[in-house]
Amino acid sequence: MKTNKRSIIVIGNKINVDFIVGIIENSTSDILILKAYNCKDGFRLITAKYPDLIICDLDLPDESSYNLSQKVRAEASVSNIPILVLAENTNSREKEQKLLKSGIDSLLSKPFNPIKILIHVNSLLRLKYAEDILRNKKKHHIAASNLELKESHQDQIEIIINHVIEGIWDWNLQTNKITLSDNFKSILDYSSKKVSLIDEEYFLNIIHPDDRDLFLRKVKDCFKQQNSIFESEIRMRHRDGKYKWLFLRGYIICDKNQHPLRIIGIKSDLTSDKKTIKFLEQKALYDTVTKLPNRSLFTDLVKKQLLSSVRKKSKVGIIFIDLDNFKQINDKYGHYFGDQVLSHIAISLSQKMRPLDTIARFAGDEFIMAIPEINDMKILEKLVTRIRDYLSKPFVIDNKKIMIKFSAGLCIFPEDGKSVDQLLNIADKRMYEDKRRRKNNTNSLQ
Repeated sequence: MKTNKRSIIVIGNKINVDFIVGIIENSTSDILILKAYNCKDGFRLITAKYPDLIICDLDLPDESSYNLSQKVRAEASVSNIPILVLAENTNSREKEQKLLKSGIDSLLSKPFNPIKILIHVNSLLRLKYAEDILRNKKKHHIAASNLELKESHQDQIEIIINHVIEGIWDWNLQTNKITLSDNFKSILDYSSKKVSLIDEEYFLNIIHPDDRDLFLRKVKDCFKQQNSIFESEIRMRHRDGKYKWLFLRGYIICDKNQHPLRIIGIKSDLTSDKKTIKFLEQKALYDTVTKLPNRSLFTDLVKKQLLSSVRKKSKVGIIFIDLDNFKQINDKYGHYFGDQVLSHIAISLSQKMRPLDTIARFAGDEFIMAIPEINDMKILEKLVTRIRDYLSKPFVIDNKKIMIKFSAGLCIFPEDGKSVDQLLNIADKRMYEDKRRRKNNTNSLQ
């Protein structure tokens, strides 16, 4: 039995499926998501569950998305379900046209932008929702009158305007007048009239000054390249003076000589999606416990520091720290307490560093630091000694006295390695050497 939630089936390799599911789940809790990792299982799920949307990879392990789309369109019970295909790289207009002819509704290529994925998902779900309303309305009238329902074209347009999209804009390039639907204006809290006509100057004035030139340039580029689709992310001024992020997608209509006559488009409100993406970026790039950069972000930041040091003819030091007694703390007091200890250490380490230095939580009880613009290893050794002296002093969390010991591995760019991976590998090995020396009480980084 169908739930009140909208449902999506995501089909593809596990990495892509998990990526898409993560984006959708972090943006809403009102969507039921089902997964499949090949065409056969995906089609079985589609015919059994009748979802509101199908998202699939361009290339599936057993069959192509082209074949899957053809199967869906040939199966009467599921033929009206919208399909979104994610392509690693099409690089071929013929392949795109083949996909569109097979019955897909939307195609996204790499790099996969989470905002655009959410826009397409929301738009296709609204499309399905509007179609469901029309179907139910038709069934109701047939049941009541036992006559074939003849719905007016205007009724259908009203439903589409209200449910499929959040707003319509129609720019007449001959008169420079722009028609905005009621839904478009409502998001900016302007006039409540059903439809209004505004001139180009008024429309451009409510676009953020920093986005206006880019918006116009994209429109002109479409004309020059004779591209039928125009897309732009812009900020538009709300009636209260604040700006909202909107995604405008337009379809350029030309005369028989390919001269542009008008742009008819739709609008999606990106404001909540921008917040979602910011949250996802934070989650993807920062450690949730310590709020420090994670390994991925650290690697990107240090790559830039290495490039900068080459230009400045300076050096970058790497310090790899592993806590010696953290497992005992976790085992004795629990992981929640351990997280508080890690947060304390993150703050302590950060306080001992300069603003241009970079620190990250590498994994578990490991921290990594990049110290740019140094001359030799002595600077790193002094910093490690300072950190060790500071952390060796007992501190109190939840009335429990804690003292931290750690092992450290040091290396320098460019002497010890030319890349981030090489430097991390050397620092990691030296950290374990220091750990062995400390365990044997021999010559360690005291």
